[in-house]
Amino acid sequence: MPPPVGIKEKTRSVKRYLRILEKKHRIGSAPGQATVLDQLILHLLSFEAPMTNAAKAVRMMREEFVDWNDVRVSSIREIATILEECRISIELAYQLKEILGQLFIHGHTISLEFLLEMEADTARKFVNRLRGLPGWAGTYLLALTGKGTVVPLDPHTFRVGQRLGLFGRKSTVQTRTQTLKSIVSSDDTLRFHSLLVEHGKKTCRVENPRCDVCSLARDCEYRRKLKKARSN
Repeated sequence: MPPPVGIKEKTRSVKRYLRILEKKHRIGSAPGQATVLDQLILHLLSFEAPMTNAAKAVRMMREEFVDWNDVRVSSIREIATILEECRISIELAYQLKEILGQLFIHGHTISLEFLLEMEADTARKFVNRLRGLPGWAGTYLLALTGKGTVVPLDPHTFRVGQRLGLFGRKSTVQTRTQTLKSIVSSDDTLRFHSLLVEHGKKTCRVENPRCDVCSLARDCEYRRKLKKARSN
């Protein structure tokens, strides 16, 4: 069994992973003059769907509706029609409506720009009140607005990070979060998260991972274990 990899070596590995993945995957951005809310919604829609599909859905909603408040008061069917056209799960129509509704209730506005001016603790408390927003998406939102440097620990980030050996499968959420905070530069928080999400969607999938075309295959503990199991 190889010796455990230390923090310094993992930090170097993360920088190398970023360089490799940036050549492989495209990180999209919201079209036009994107607001914080535009970027959050793009991120939510692209979590399972291709980034191009999510960007198209955001663009269509901005063209079809007056603003995000108009989306809030529209029917699920109207929102779902756009998502269907963009090949995105219509279940996200319910989540989007709930998040926009929560934002209106707690923020009295359909905007998130005010988070940019908030103190970090106040911003965290506000984001935690938004029912319907996954915990990892709340962490993403705080990082997006400069109120946090914690890497969002979503299912894709956890799966890819665990398979690469950045943390153990049975490690606690606190341990994983602290490990990522130690090895990922605060300047790379969102870049690391976004690239691992794209890699998790396209290559390092839950089932039938595409190890044969993975650009990180030589560093992957999961692949080594698979090869060893098949050889026995």
